[in-house]
Amino acid sequence: MSKYSSFYSRKSGFTLLELMISITIISIILTMTYSILVCTLNAREFLEKETHADRIGTKLLSIISRDLQAVYMYQVEDVYFLGSKTRVDFISNSDSLMFSGRQKSDLCELSYYVERNKEEAGTFQLLRREDFFLDSAPLKGGLAVKLHDRLVTFELKYLDDKNQVVDTWSSQSAKGLPRAVRVSFGIRTEPKDSPEVAAKENIRYFGTIVRIMVSPKAPPVEDKDEKNKTESRIQNSESSSQ
Repeated sequence: MSKYSSFYSRKSGFTLLELMISITIISIILTMTYSILVCTLNAREFLEKETHADRIGTKLLSIISRDLQAVYMYQVEDVYFLGSKTRVDFISNSDSLMFSGRQKSDLCELSYYVERNKEEAGTFQLLRREDFFLDSAPLKGGLAVKLHDRLVTFELKYLDDKNQVVDTWSSQSAKGLPRAVRVSFGIRTEPKDSPEVAAKENIRYFGTIVRIMVSPKAPPVEDKDEKNKTESRIQNSESSSQ
C-alpha cells in the first residue's frame, strides 16, 4: 500500500468527537423545536378555553338580564319578587325558553338559583325555573332547566331606592321592586380531569348590573271598604240624577 492510500484511508469517515458534537447540536435543535411546539399548543388550548368560557358567560348574563329587565308586578299585595344571595324568584313577561313556536304566555314565573354539582367537587349548577302558567303560588312550581354546571361562585345583590346595596329583597316588605340587581359568577375553565390546584386557579369571572325597567314602587292598593263606599256614592248619585 502506498503512502497516499494510507493517508486517505485515515481521513475517510467521522471521528467520535465529530459524531458527539453533531448529536449534541441536533438534540439542541429538536429540544428547541419541541419547546416551541408545546408552547404553541398550550397557548392555543388556553385561548380556546378562555373563548369558550367567554361565550358561555356572556350568554348566561344575556339570558338573566333579559328576564330581570322584564320583571312584572303581579298581585301587588303579595310577594311577587323574592331575592337572596344565591336565588331570585319573580314574575316576568319575558318569552319562554322551554316552549317555542306559537306557545307563548304574557306572563310566566321565573327563578334563578344554584345547586351543588355532584359530579365535580367545588362546582355548582345554575338552574332556571320556569312556570308557563301563573297560579296562587307564583314563586313555586314549574320546571327547572340546567343552564351550566361548572360555576364556582354565584352572587346576587339588590339596589334599593336609597342607592344602598342589600343582600336580600322581598317585594312585600320593601313595597316594590329593587332599582337594580347585580349578578356575578365565576366559571371554571380547566377540564374536569385537571389537578385540583389548576382547577382552582383557572376561573373566569363575569358580572353585570341589571336595571329594572319598570317603576320600583308598587301602586297603592285601594282599601276594599273605601272602594265599596265610593261605588255606593256613585250609584246613589246616578239614581238621584234619574
